[in-house]
Amino acid sequence: DRYILTVADNGHGMEPETAARIFEPYFTTKADGTGLGMTMAYKIIREFLGDIDVKSIAGEGTAVVISLPLPQSERRLLEGPAAT
Repeated sequence: DRYILTVADNGHGMEPETAARIFEPYFTTKADGTGLGMTMAYKIIREFLGDIDVKSIAGEGTAVVISLPLPQSERRLLEGPAAT
């Protein structure tokens, strides 16, 4: 009932302190970064009722797992007040 997308690498990975802050606004480890990329990704994914998780081991790599709900086959409209 969900799409699962995993993006992984075998790069440098992150220390636990860095991984714990990855979605914080303005947190960056780059000299010229804004610290907004992962924050915006998190917000967009959550707006679509999804989840995003980052698992990283320093010296081994990082995996980002995104989970999004499948589109519903039938429309479910909220009933509003009757027009008069």
